[in-house]
Amino acid sequence: MTAFDLFLLLGGLLLAVGGPLTYLREQRGWERRSRSVAGVIVGVEMRDSDTESSVPTRHARVRYEFDGRSYECVAHYGTSWRSFELGEAREVHLDPHEPQDARVHSDLVRRIETVGYLGAPVVGAALLVALLWRNLG
Repeated sequence: MTAFDLFLLLGGLLLAVGGPLTYLREQRGWERRSRSVAGVIVGVEMRDSDTESSVPTRHARVRYEFDGRSYECVAHYGTSWRSFELGEAREVHLDPHEPQDARVHSDLVRRIETVGYLGAPVVGAALLVALLWRNLG
């Protein structure tokens, strides 16, 4: 077995198994301890990215209530191309023991994460097929 074959084998197995397991662990862990509440966009913050070549991104500031108290959080993910509407409804997921620790729900981010985590097994399977093709074909 060559070094390239070993790369295909290890990479294929890691992607085929690791992607879905990571996805399940992350989703189940957060969903098990989080609660969902309604929030409203009350502002937009511009943030510089970590790299000098990137443009600043817009992050929604969302106000939400939990147990009779009002909180605000800023969406972790921002965009350079979308403007948020003040008063626009947003779903907020929070830890009931630490309600200030919240995540703003984003359909786009959830789709991207899902494609990444679940696309990994497809790439992993393709690497394993390539390995078989090289050694059997």
